[in-house]
Amino acid sequence: RNVLATALVVFSAVSGHAAGITVKASQFGYDRGDATKCLQAALDSDADTVVIDQVGAEWLAGRLRINRDNLTIVFAEGVTLRALPGAFPKKTDSFIAASGRKNIAFVGQKGSLVTMNKEEYRQIDARFQGGHRHAFRLMNNDGVTFRGMTITSSGGDGIYVGHGCRNVLIEDTSCLNHARQGISV
Repeated sequence: RNVLATALVVFSAVSGHAAGITVKASQFGYDRGDATKCLQAALDSDADTVVIDQVGAEWLAGRLRINRDNLTIVFAEGVTLRALPGAFPKKTDSFIAASGRKNIAFVGQKGSLVTMNKEEYRQIDARFQGGHRHAFRLMNNDGVTFRGMTITSSGGDGIYVGHGCRNVLIEDTSCLNHARQGISV
């Protein structure tokens, strides 16, 4: 028993998180036409890890907010999270935003994708120059990790690391086909 307890303590110290609750986003429902409420409920749950799981179709969602600390979001193998068409009418809208949070991790498994609708935003703005409608928008956060992610086609940056962010790690992550830049710090 002592060996097992020691192993758990060492694992927790190495991983940065104690073993905790993991939920699948689909446990909170799935709406093929607009899964925003289901996904936001999963993110707002008391789980330490939220797995956006395979449901046999894309997850379509509007604006999502990280409203708490110590959260890992896993995009399961082959999962696509796509921005809901028409859900980002304002230039300042972003897909996934975190402000004033601590210890947030976004982990993409093989073949997972977070994507927006860059061409739609070009049509909305007659003088489209990009710069906003980021896929991920971070402000005043401490301890944010992106690992294994593929992020495409935002109206601004794939990952925007704004004012007051500290300890941000972006590793093995691809940001492709964005209106402005893949990553802005």
